[in-house]
Amino acid sequence: MKIGEHKAMALCKHFEIPTVNHYLIETSSIPVDDWAPMKMPVAFQKISLQEKSPTQRVEEEEDLIFFVENFFQSREKGDKIFIKELPIFKEKIFVDMGINYQAGSVFLRIVPCKGALVKEIEMEMMSEQEISQHQFFEFVRSGGFQGHVLNQMGRLLFRMTHMFFQADLTEVKLSPVHMTLEGDVLVGGVKMEMDDAALSRQEKVLDFYRGDQENDLLREFRQASLVYRAIDLQGEVGVIASGIGLTLSSLDYVVQAGLSACGSLVLGGGILEEKMASGVRLMKKIKGIQGILINVFGGANSCEIMAKGIATGLEEEPQDIPIIVKMTGHDQEEGWRVLEEAGLFLVRSPSSELAVESLKKLTLAERK
Repeated sequence: MKIGEHKAMALCKHFEIPTVNHYLIETSSIPVDDWAPMKMPVAFQKISLQEKSPTQRVEEEEDLIFFVENFFQSREKGDKIFIKELPIFKEKIFVDMGINYQAGSVFLRIVPCKGALVKEIEMEMMSEQEISQHQFFEFVRSGGFQGHVLNQMGRLLFRMTHMFFQADLTEVKLSPVHMTLEGDVLVGGVKMEMDDAALSRQEKVLDFYRGDQENDLLREFRQASLVYRAIDLQGEVGVIASGIGLTLSSLDYVVQAGLSACGSLVLGGGILEEKMASGVRLMKKIKGIQGILINVFGGANSCEIMAKGIATGLEEEPQDIPIIVKMTGHDQEEGWRVLEEAGLFLVRSPSSELAVESLKKLTLAERK
């Protein structure tokens, strides 16, 4: 699961990894004094539920205040602003940590930017306990770092490794790490991914980048014996499917249609009305979701029972976003009748691609 940069930066700070000053502005009620006293220039980025805008460089504090105030006059629900300082630096490097699946180990790599005075170096480890803090300093020294910068980079990599293993991450990219004129080392940007299978183990970490509301929602999924797989925290479409094959094909078509999936729910065999109702009800609670695709096949499952579950779920959590149902197989005629009586948009075709295109049209229509 990808983690947004502002949330990844917050996680870095939790593990005491030095970052540039940054701020996420989610509402116009936040006092200007909370975020305006940043050192200029800054990077200014609008984040919406649909997309991230290109990053803009802002040189003057007056211009930043103007951009923020103008943004909140025309923003849509869920839109926010991420700003971070752009320090003056003498060198910058890139740090990459991830899993070497072929070797079954974790790699840590330092890649200098063009012109940097350090050389590219790489090390591998099997566990966090395998490498001591002293070994990190020796590793950094081998890359050409010296003095104060050597000490800072050694501590940074040590803490980054601790974060990588403690937070069940699969990839971390610090891009770049700034070596400032004052001799400090600051992370200027972060890309981060977490192991989907570890979400249930990471409730404390989830609090830092998902919020208590979404954390509670994951617990609700587990309590209902449902396995929700988060994909993109800023995704707009949720996928509910009866099997892994339908799930993967649906997600592929979502991407091909130019949409992004927030997550998927695989219901498996023996889908009872209560299970389907819980899946629909909880999927609708996901923050920022703008549409749901329900793609099910009636083999071992009865289309009529699944349709009744969908209708029940919408009674518990009324429909306020587009929902498309593609349902074929055992008892499909009875299932279609139930869905039509519930007023749902039904795709009778066996084409998952057609179902996704229909959802896209409805989603775009809702935005206008």
